[in-house]
Amino acid sequence: MLRDVPYTAKHYVAFQRTAIQLGHWRPHYLLHDLGKMLLLCFFEKKKLHSFHQRISIHHVGNIWGIHDTYQMIVDWECARYTKPDKPLNAYDTLYEFYPDIEDKILPKLKKLGIARSGNCPET
Repeated sequence: MLRDVPYTAKHYVAFQRTAIQLGHWRPHYLLHDLGKMLLLCFFEKKKLHSFHQRISIHHVGNIWGIHDTYQMIVDWECARYTKPDKPLNAYDTLYEFYPDIEDKILPKLKKLGIARSGNCPET
């Protein structure tokens, strides 16, 4: 509950920094995971995680089928900086968990200059 807020707050800061570094920050990114941080004050992290993934537009498979793919990519790219259980960058996350959406995501990774595994130089 409250003890999980700093974890999400660190992710929030990393998300904002990563979006800026990639040259793809948008004003609505200020809202990224803010609802989750608020709800962590009242609900257990485990239960909230599933709910958050089902309703947030930056998660694959949300209930509306609407995706903010760039926000999702930034989320994937920055997770490795603050989440020890998520060490992959965006490119590796795509191929490890979501290869079925490669045609939609890979061009955007290329546009952002992060279409490569780990910290390898882009070819």
